[in-house]
Amino acid sequence: MSQKLFKQSQGILKKFVDGSWPESVIFSGTQTPAKRQWILDAMMESMFNNRSDDRYSREQIRVMVEKNEHPDFYFFAAENVKIGDKKNPDPGSIRHLLSHFLMYSPRFSNCRFVFFEDAACILNEAESALLKSLEEAPVKTHFVLSVDETRQLKETIVSRCLEIPLLQRPEPSQTPADPWERFWYFSQSRENQYFELMQGAGWFDYLKGAYDKLSFKQNDFTVFEDIGWIAHRRAFSGESAEAQNAILKLSFLPLYSAIRDRSANGKLAEISPISLPAFSERKLLLLGAAMEHFFRRLNIRYFNTRHPAMNVLFFGFLSRLMRIWSIDI
Repeated sequence: MSQKLFKQSQGILKKFVDGSWPESVIFSGTQTPAKRQWILDAMMESMFNNRSDDRYSREQIRVMVEKNEHPDFYFFAAENVKIGDKKNPDPGSIRHLLSHFLMYSPRFSNCRFVFFEDAACILNEAESALLKSLEEAPVKTHFVLSVDETRQLKETIVSRCLEIPLLQRPEPSQTPADPWERFWYFSQSRENQYFELMQGAGWFDYLKGAYDKLSFKQNDFTVFEDIGWIAHRRAFSGESAEAQNAILKLSFLPLYSAIRDRSANGKLAEISPISLPAFSERKLLLLGAAMEHFFRRLNIRYFNTRHPAMNVLFFGFLSRLMRIWSIDI
């Protein structure tokens, strides 16, 4: 199912390619493969247009970037970004970037890029080490950060960057009529690598039935416990920790989107299939913050590989959620 960037977003990227990039830019908007590819294509085209060595064709530059072998392109994958060891930092850490990339001049191009595939994965200590470089980027160096929403980042990072919302528009002719199908479509969840697994397990039918049981009171604890633990474990216990975490996030995305819809107060098109009562602005804010904290925790990797204990993570979130959910504030 194809996705197209709005013409305004296309125009901004074209201006960067044809002219010059900001020193530091944040592309906000739903993290999808389509968005990632648009950003990569724009950077690769810029490196080709500004190449200082005519031996390299577009295709050669593309291959080098995709293999993460281009000397003027530093890539941070969508996983925890650490500050790195002081004396011998590993590649993919901030200290390695500072000592092995930024201190040298570009080799093949008159512009080079540092790309954070998901800037929400930059850990606190690494974020602090990055600030000075964002504020005073070396000549011909451009920092490109991609993230769902800028509020996932520290204000000290956001304030040093130009934010560009990359909006995506679905094909109108393919928009489903069913509210749940529309939600999965407009939230671009169908592009998630685990979507077919969830579909095959009948998980979406289960979620619809579970959310239909919400009473918006204290006894909703059992509904959320089923979604996030009991039924979830029964359906996906044989899957990897990464898959289980991704499915857990998608399972609570309808609720998060309902909070977003209600908070927007009609200023944005509603996409969630769940309709919340008239919660206060403060309650919506607290609920949204609890869910964002939960989603961030799902991305944690101890020692860069091990996932947190899911029962501890989930029930900590559920306890925080229900304290807000079940009281009038």
